[in-house]
Amino acid sequence: MAPQTNAKHLEGLPRSSPVPYKKVVILGFILSANNTSIWMIFSFLPFMVQHFFPELTTAELGYRAGILGSAFSAGSLFGNVIWGLVSDRMGRRPALLLGLFGTGNLSTFIAELL
Repeated sequence: MAPQTNAKHLEGLPRSSPVPYKKVVILGFILSANNTSIWMIFSFLPFMVQHFFPELTTAELGYRAGILGSAFSAGSLFGNVIWGLVSDRMGRRPALLLGLFGTGNLSTFIAELL
């Protein structure tokens, strides 16, 4: 037999969900855009290394592309610690907005250089 629950404590409460779906969806889009950079960099990394170092053998090319990809991930690791400290000090929303606009501005700046 299933135990009976006493739902009297729920009377008078609104039946809406406490989950802020709009904010969750926006945060999901921001995180998806951030993760896209990780997926994107590993797809063209060997070609970029080959462009800058055409004399490398296939084994050396793979090694250098792996080192460069690892450096990207290590930078993300240390950057996450720094952004965590910024978030603790300033709050989550200002840290996310600062990181979002900073990424957009730096990406635009780097694209103009190329």
